[in-house]
Amino acid sequence: MFRNGRSKHHTSVERRILMDHKWAFSFLLIAALHPIAGVKSYSRDPGPSFKGADASLMSCGPEKQADALSKCANDLCSVTREVTMLPSGEELCGYVILNILPELDLEEDESFVALKRAKRELPACTTCTTEEYLLDSAGKILRGPKIRTEIIKTSAPSAVEFQASFEATQGIVMSWETPHTVCNISRYQISYSVLDLNDPQQPKTTQSINLDTHYSNYILDNVKHNSLYEVCMIAVAVGEASGPETCKSIVIPKLVAPDVGSLSHTEENVSTTAAVQPSNVPVVDDSSSEKKKTMKKKKKPEKKRKHKKKKPNQSKSNSNGVNPLPVQGLMIAAIVLLTAVLL
Repeated sequence: MFRNGRSKHHTSVERRILMDHKWAFSFLLIAALHPIAGVKSYSRDPGPSFKGADASLMSCGPEKQADALSKCANDLCSVTREVTMLPSGEELCGYVILNILPELDLEEDESFVALKRAKRELPACTTCTTEEYLLDSAGKILRGPKIRTEIIKTSAPSAVEFQASFEATQGIVMSWETPHTVCNISRYQISYSVLDLNDPQQPKTTQSINLDTHYSNYILDNVKHNSLYEVCMIAVAVGEASGPETCKSIVIPKLVAPDVGSLSHTEENVSTTAAVQPSNVPVVDDSSSEKKKTMKKKKKPEKKRKHKKKKPNQSKSNSNGVNPLPVQGLMIAAIVLLTAVLL
């Protein structure tokens, strides 16, 4: 009934629990190997890592630091400790020992040699952060950290092909596409020089502008008229690797003054157009009524003059016929003679 002090009931329970654990482990293993449908799995590249003999040489532990300090000849010795942090988060250390006495001697520890070799093996455009410390012979920090950023095997981008033209309402309008590059572009640099064509003997003035990588166009405003602009552009990759320079020359024309004659002609047209009124709208103009009254007053004496001119015309018409005054005198003289004869 009992074996090894355990009952059959306890043995079956243990077996069941063991089977449940196996099933749970199998389910977790399947879930890890086969992600849920519709859910993408992401993995981050930890970057290069160093293992083996070189990794032990570049250890940042106290044992390796004590080994480097043991190479100091006396208390006047100083040790430079470099700590390089890779993108993966791994830290590599190298040491340089400076002995002053009995003679000046600068020795690169094997850790520092391995560190330089490890940096050369990193992929191009890898960014590392290095901290530099100055230690005394006992390992006490005298100065530091001095932090610097290192770009491993940086590569310059290609030339920037850009377009530039003068727009009267804006200035010099520039646009470009991202050039081909192995390393990421950190900035664009635009430089331009101005030559005054009114006085070409004057020296050119040169200015430069730095733009972030999200720029794809730019406008140079407040340009000087009647000038020659030479605009150049380069792309700078991480690590300050500059690509070749591309330049264009742009002439800004003279500022043309408006034609005074055309402006006056335009003003006359505007004034005459404004004076025209619609035919179906009555217009009362006091000045025009006063002008009519003065015209009437001037016309009245002209009528009198016309009547005076008609009188000599009537006399001229009577002179063409018989004059009545001499005839009446002859008749009176004849009547007087007849009366005298009869008496």
